[in-house]
Amino acid sequence: PDATYGRFRIPTLGVDTPLGTRFVSGDGVMPNPTGPGDVVWYDFGEWTGWGGDLGDGQNAVFSGHVDYAAYVAYADAQFRGRGVFYALDLLSPGDVIEVDVDGEVLRYAVEWRRLVAADGGSWRDIMGSDVEQDSITLITCGGEFVPHRPGGPGSYIHRDVVVAERFQ
Repeated sequence: PDATYGRFRIPTLGVDTPLGTRFVSGDGVMPNPTGPGDVVWYDFGEWTGWGGDLGDGQNAVFSGHVDYAAYVAYADAQFRGRGVFYALDLLSPGDVIEVDVDGEVLRYAVEWRRLVAADGGSWRDIMGSDVEQDSITLITCGGEFVPHRPGGPGSYIHRDVVVAERFQ
């Protein structure tokens, strides 16, 4: 219900899903998308030099779940299965990503994809707003899943990151 910002599509993967927004507050935590099928764009308004608005010549940052195992309140159901970015690791340079906001469809071509350590990646370089060409960055969990980590629940130790640049 909160994914009302637009639509997000990756035709080669069969992704066509609602797009929501999340605000990154002063603590720097990027809130998760609401459910397994949602993609969100992050508003880094309080973070100078991070992210950017769609189509503004900066780097708009998005995320979606690779998988999901939790209660989904809006569906009043327990869900366990693949998330919208489950197959993100199958993207190759040149694959198209479309973002539809306010009736305008912005098209981006994948430049690269890589796994980045969740705890030690160069996140400022990946999510920084200073880019040579209007770009988007997609982030999801990836790599090895560690079922039980000291001091917390299980988690992935990497993030799968895709960067794409806008074309006409």
